[in-house]
Amino acid sequence: MLDGVSGLRHDGCRPLWSDGAVPAPDPAAPASAPARAAELRRVAETVATEAVAHLRGLPRPWEAGDGADPAGVGTKSSPTDVVTASDRAVEVLLRERLAALRPGDAVLGEEMGTDGGVGGVGGPGGDEGVVWVVDPIDGTVNFLYGLPWYAVSVAATHRGTTLAGVVAEPATGRLWSAALGAGATCDGRPLAVSRATDAALALVGTGFSYSAERRARQAAFVAGLLPRVRDVRRSGSAALDMCAVAAGWTDGYVEHGCNWWDWAAAALVAAEAGAVVRVPGADGAGVDDGLGADAVLVAAPGVAAELAALARDSGAAGV
Repeated sequence: MLDGVSGLRHDGCRPLWSDGAVPAPDPAAPASAPARAAELRRVAETVATEAVAHLRGLPRPWEAGDGADPAGVGTKSSPTDVVTASDRAVEVLLRERLAALRPGDAVLGEEMGTDGGVGGVGGPGGDEGVVWVVDPIDGTVNFLYGLPWYAVSVAATHRGTTLAGVVAEPATGRLWSAALGAGATCDGRPLAVSRATDAALALVGTGFSYSAERRARQAAFVAGLLPRVRDVRRSGSAALDMCAVAAGWTDGYVEHGCNWWDWAAAALVAAEAGAVVRVPGADGAGVDDGLGADAVLVAAPGVAAELAALARDSGAAGV
């Protein structure tokens, strides 16, 4: 039986099905949870919108440098894992604006790590232990090349549970937004996942690691999955892939190796739009469900269990 969706946790993995009860709400969560989530959503929308405006005013890497080696571009985990000066500049702005609007809250960002006493997952933070998880540019390689599929991601979390999440697209102006228990919207319009019921006719998103060795395993996994679904898409932004499921543009999404900042906001958008969501634990470990410890799976309810089974059969646990 498929689990209900009652909040996304980074300190544990939501299984796709369970014979036990859905975990009860965190008793340490603020008493006025709906009002607090709504306020955090407003803050997330504000800072994400400001970050998009800031990014639009920064130099475009695809128009600078000599083309093969654009100015202001470095690398992280591998030569293909790029970071631009714009990534850093946008994260600086996000941190400054969050400090102004939510003084004392902790921030975890892709480019600058933690501040505000995050410590472990869901660390103390500021008011009521709120920790902001931000990705200044999700889809940096797309941004580097001038492709439009990249986004600013901002999530407010409490003890590992996402309370509010916003994904903002600089290229299109779309604003994807959700608050826990309050639904999800795109530019103010309510979102709902697809009504797909047959995984063989499902359009599925995925992504690939920056590690050459892991890419080889992912390629084998996709090769096993592809003949058994309608088709596979790879946009280059995990956040936008999850938002696509929320909008019903795709029926599912599965990827290994995403970080908390990749999915903290977008997974809530998908869940509040009705998707079944499976995310990793804090340390990359998850339940032994055959999908792989660090797998993210987001799908319309009508195909979630079948898509998970196909993923297992295609070797997801070994990716």
